[in-house]
Amino acid sequence: VTKDDDMGRVMNMIHSTDPSTHSNDADPLPLTLMGVFNNAGVSKLRTLEFEDPAAVRWQYEVNVMGPQRLTRAALPLLRETDILSPCAEVSSVARASPRIVFTGSIAGISNGPARFASYSGTKHALEGMADSLRSEVEE
Repeated sequence: VTKDDDMGRVMNMIHSTDPSTHSNDADPLPLTLMGVFNNAGVSKLRTLEFEDPAAVRWQYEVNVMGPQRLTRAALPLLRETDILSPCAEVSSVARASPRIVFTGSIAGISNGPARFASYSGTKHALEGMADSLRSEVEE
């Protein structure tokens, strides 16, 4: 899921599972989204000197913009999700908090070997985006 069209389809799918639209209960459950798992990663390993700019853009589109789009689309629903969910193992109630997970790469925190320049750049960008988002959602 890396393009704006894909995001629309994903959000439509999420909203089509909204229990409040399918329930006959007087108090339907609200739509909740408990997490987003960003696991995008592609590479075209070439030396920077000979790398095709279109291939570099494609890597950034998938590795950086895909997770950014998915996270941006899901954030309003994640922010609304503030539920109390019963625990199966205990009779008490535990607070559930939504999560956003980014799968990066070691190339996002250190320099990769030769032919990793563009890929490493995308993973550094993802690392920076995730760190900044952490600060934003804590505010």
